[in-house]
Amino acid sequence: MPTYCYEKPNGEIIEKIMTISEMEDFDKNPVLDGETVKRRVDVEMRGHSDVNDVWRQPIMSEGAGCHPSQINEMKQHAAKHGVNTDYTKDGRAIFTSRSHRAAHLKAFNLHDRNGGYGD
Repeated sequence: MPTYCYEKPNGEIIEKIMTISEMEDFDKNPVLDGETVKRRVDVEMRGHSDVNDVWRQPIMSEGAGCHPSQINEMKQHAAKHGVNTDYTKDGRAIFTSRSHRAAHLKAFNLHDRNGGYGD
């Protein structure tokens, strides 16, 4: 379900998850907590939500990760295949984009069964 962003008069951004028809009804009289709010499409488009907008931010993968003691070895293997991948301290792989993720998975002979056409 889409997430819509609204700005309160004090500048606070509020996220509302609702259907398109609910949003259309809400936008006719946009009031939250007794205050009239303004829809902020620009905030929606730049990925304000950490939860719902995963590809505009780095993705951390446990499945493509490793044990913390193997991080240097994994980095070297990835670099050898032309993929520079960083890891978190606990060994999760950090992907910067879908193409980075795809290249990394290919370098390690991994496959994402839940991936889409562009993955």
